[in-house]
Amino acid sequence: MKIEYFEEEGELWFSCEENFYMPTRAHKEFRRVYRSSGKIPKKILDQGEGVIKEYAKKKVRVAIEKQKVEAKKHEKFAENPDFPVSVEYEGKTLKGIIFSAQDNNLRVRLEEPDQGEHLTTFNVGFIFNGLASFSKSAIREAQKLLIRIYEEKKHYKQHKEVIDLAERLNKS
Repeated sequence: MKIEYFEEEGELWFSCEENFYMPTRAHKEFRRVYRSSGKIPKKILDQGEGVIKEYAKKKVRVAIEKQKVEAKKHEKFAENPDFPVSVEYEGKTLKGIIFSAQDNNLRVRLEEPDQGEHLTTFNVGFIFNGLASFSKSAIREAQKLLIRIYEEKKHYKQHKEVIDLAERLNKS
């Protein structure tokens, strides 16, 4: 972890970036970037280069450690968010949950009035809106998935005999 120093408007600043590679099924090159920067106070400047370096090092370590703790909480939530979602469709309330948001996949389970699961690939930056919450676009996408699951289940029920016959014919 290399700390860079720079001048801005006559003041000394520090900046540091740490890349943590964490390949996923969806992205081999996925990485999380932790960043820290700040201004060196005058009272630290007056104490010399050694104190400046220790000050910046401590500030970076504390800030990045805090970001890592938050990232762990975020990952834990993404593993099993159990986040309720519902939508009105054709006079029915479709109820379900977002049950996973890992590897850029938003996974949704329809629980009422039928059961089923579906997923969509999503840009991870657009899935979350803070810790333990999903963005409006992710929730809209989950609602669309509930409708898709419902429609697939309804279609299967309406055409079950023909679908089952096709499957049996394909197996023989």
